[in-house]
Amino acid sequence: MLSKHVSKSAYIILLAIILVTVLLVVISDLTDVGAEVICGVASDSQGTVYIGTEGKILVVDEQSRRTVGSIDARAYGDYRLTVRDDSLVIFSGEKQITIDPTGQITGESEIEGLPEEQQKGVFQSEDGTTFTVKRMFLRNTVTKKTGVKETAVYYTPMGAYLLRLVIFTMVACALIVPFALIVRIIKKRGKSRDDAQEPVEEGKTINGIKFY
Repeated sequence: MLSKHVSKSAYIILLAIILVTVLLVVISDLTDVGAEVICGVASDSQGTVYIGTEGKILVVDEQSRRTVGSIDARAYGDYRLTVRDDSLVIFSGEKQITIDPTGQITGESEIEGLPEEQQKGVFQSEDGTTFTVKRMFLRNTVTKKTGVKETAVYYTPMGAYLLRLVIFTMVACALIVPFALIVRIIKKRGKSRDDAQEPVEEGKTINGIKFY
């Protein structure tokens, strides 16, 4: 009987952890908290896609969708990224930094703040190509739209995606398990108190002692 009770409790705790994990993931998708931050997306004439993330720019091969390298973004926090004449242009604070494909700075100038804010998750290259960032269950997908054709060019790496899921599951465990343990302790104490108050039947033997 105890085994069945423990098993049932374990299933309830497991279900609660799964539900809380899903809730945290949905909140993250809606608020961007804990998700991969993408500051800009652009491509050059060779079909190489550049994806600006926190502190670095990922170099992605459009055909294979593989990340083939990375470049120091020379900027942190909120910045913008575009490509002009096959050179990367970074807008950060009041600076405009031009970087060649090897990561070397080829120009730097002062600007009056960042370019106008574009629609959230949508980035447009100088050649008119539109890149859209779509997030589903903590995983980003970057799609490229030229005319009416839209194709995926980047996915959050599976390793990073699974790591985020593990972290969110651990957070859910940290929220649920202590609560479940407290409830179990309270129930045990209540049961012990009830057992202590239960009258002993006449003629019953407990621990070798017969009650009359």
